[in-house]
Amino acid sequence: MNMSKLSNWFNRFGMPVTMIGFGLILLFSPDTASILISKLVGWLLTAAGIIYGIYIFLTWPVKRIARVVSTIILLGIGSVLLARPLLLAENIGRFLAILLAIEGGQCLRSQRKLLAILCFIAALILCLSPLTASRLVFSLCGLTVLAMGVFMLLDRLKHREYLDEPEDPNIIDAL
Repeated sequence: MNMSKLSNWFNRFGMPVTMIGFGLILLFSPDTASILISKLVGWLLTAAGIIYGIYIFLTWPVKRIARVVSTIILLGIGSVLLARPLLLAENIGRFLAILLAIEGGQCLRSQRKLLAILCFIAALILCLSPLTASRLVFSLCGLTVLAMGVFMLLDRLKHREYLDEPEDPNIIDAL
């Protein structure tokens, strides 16, 4: 097998297999994605705090109190997220619980009692288990990526006759 055929085979089947792998990881371990995103945000906030702190000392006399406080807040939030990466997902779940409780109250005022009860139940579930929203979102994303990878792989296996002629002008490949 020469190098162009190997490269063509990898281009055709590497992406679907990679998507299937990522989909399985997101589906069966959704906290991994939450931790990764939280650590990324923590590193970005910490780096922004360091850069902003350096900028403060370069322009020291101008609005120094507000800038020092901003730097401390950036460094503090960034270091907390790096120390406890699931804190971001927990707080997003609690925020969603508050929004659902407010929506339930509005539904109750407008005489939509069944919808209000459902909103209050969902808010209670999110208050008791705040990571539920994060896990559900990442599991649904994993299921979607997994399905796309499987369908892409099946489609490429079905059209196997074109693997020998990658320069065929009749093939339009979106990837």
